[in-house]
Amino acid sequence: MMQGVAMKDAKTIKELTTEVEYKLLNDFIQEQTGIPLTILNTFKPFFIHAMLYPKLHDCLSQSIEAELMKIAASQNEEILGLDTVQEQLNVFDEIPYKDQLKDLLNSAKDNMKKDKGL
Repeated sequence: MMQGVAMKDAKTIKELTTEVEYKLLNDFIQEQTGIPLTILNTFKPFFIHAMLYPKLHDCLSQSIEAELMKIAASQNEEILGLDTVQEQLNVFDEIPYKDQLKDLLNSAKDNMKKDKGL
């Protein structure tokens, strides 16, 4: 799964951003997660953005899939998957990294105000 989180062709956040953008992202990610961007430099921007999702809610996030699986198991239903983890990860290779990065930068620029609907 970790290979699916990394950008293809050894791309990095640093090479896809200007120095100013990289510093903005580094400061923002460090503040929000406690993790320096250098550690996440090869991650697809979407996955870095996803790390921030818990900050958008005032409650614990729950997995819809996990709840459905619990219900199915309690009813002795057969549980089948619709797609594999790899198929899910591949979706994010179809979205250009620059577009993913643009969304992440927008969140950093306004400290997630638009993400929170403020």
